[in-house]
Amino acid sequence: MAAKSSCLISGGLIMLDSNHKLSKFGFITLFLSLMLGCSEEPVKLGFIGGMTGRVADLGTGGRNGVTLAIEEQNARGGINGQPISIVYKDDKQDPVLASSLVKELIESDVNAIIGPMTSAIATVSVEHINKAQKVMMACTVTTDRLTGLDDYFIRNVADLSSHASHMGSFISQKYPAAIRAAAVMDLSNEAYTRAWLEWFQHSYEKNGGKLISTATFNSTKDTAFSDIVLSIMAEKPQVILLSVNAVDAALLIKQIKQVDPNTIIVASNWAGTDRLIQLSGQYAEGTYAPKYVDINSSAPQFLKFKKNYLKRFKASPTFPSIYCYDATRMLLSALMKDRNIERLKTNLLNLGEFQGVQGSLKIDKHGDGQSKVFISQIKNGQFELVD
Repeated sequence: MAAKSSCLISGGLIMLDSNHKLSKFGFITLFLSLMLGCSEEPVKLGFIGGMTGRVADLGTGGRNGVTLAIEEQNARGGINGQPISIVYKDDKQDPVLASSLVKELIESDVNAIIGPMTSAIATVSVEHINKAQKVMMACTVTTDRLTGLDDYFIRNVADLSSHASHMGSFISQKYPAAIRAAAVMDLSNEAYTRAWLEWFQHSYEKNGGKLISTATFNSTKDTAFSDIVLSIMAEKPQVILLSVNAVDAALLIKQIKQVDPNTIIVASNWAGTDRLIQLSGQYAEGTYAPKYVDINSSAPQFLKFKKNYLKRFKASPTFPSIYCYDATRMLLSALMKDRNIERLKTNLLNLGEFQGVQGSLKIDKHGDGQSKVFISQIKNGQFELVD
């Protein structure tokens, strides 16, 4: 739907199209219209993410990044003089609830939706946004199930294939004698967790390793992690892969390290947040995780963002806040150039290289992001890049 403008004329309204063409009756009061002024409809966005529960670190970080980007743009005058408003929805990592919330946002006629934060929620949302032809701009969803599709799902982050594959190659090359790996996978976000393991496995086994067993659980249900740990440790793995969220990764790491402190632990991107370190403490030391960002970057634009984020939220930014901040800026940039919502998808795909806070970002013709891959290891209570 094209953005409309309204002009106050002698107590009434005349509607103009996005090209500001007047009806034949509009010419009669053109002078009064110009004197009293015209304004486009306000920009209304929606955000959906899990802001409570086990994945709250993703949702709250993403929400904060979105909030900061919108506040900064409003301070600069909004979009063509119009303020930007946003409606926040907490999906609680519940696909049924998320499906309902996405439909609510669409029915409320938001210009676009930012989020969700996990692959499980994204895969149930796509049907709704495609039917409504409503752009959904994601910043942490990396499932390969949505790669290469001509749809209304757009993201500024690369899919998991590059991250997991690079992690598999890194581990097999750094530890050539560590040829036995076991895995733990959370089925509640299977669109991400299974694919992450498969891409890691492909790369790891190509270099001589072997995934000998995989234990599964669902984080939405009560789980006896002690039983899972005893089961996988009985296989004598040298490497354990955790394709789970940060909370569950912390619980698993503690128990694994108590059984064998020399086990090489590799966590997925999903688990690689500060919450993992906070909850597992010293047990997290040595854990590897692929990363989307260099949190210790000295790039001027990142340092400026980091300063503003810390001032606003009294906390350091995390990868969800960084990518959602940039995703929101990309979305607003497209809206600045053209308020016609029917062309928003095309305008986003045609943005070209966009300067994010950690370097250049690009969205390909299918709406999939292209971004760097980093490998980090927890050392002295913080993530340190090792590759």
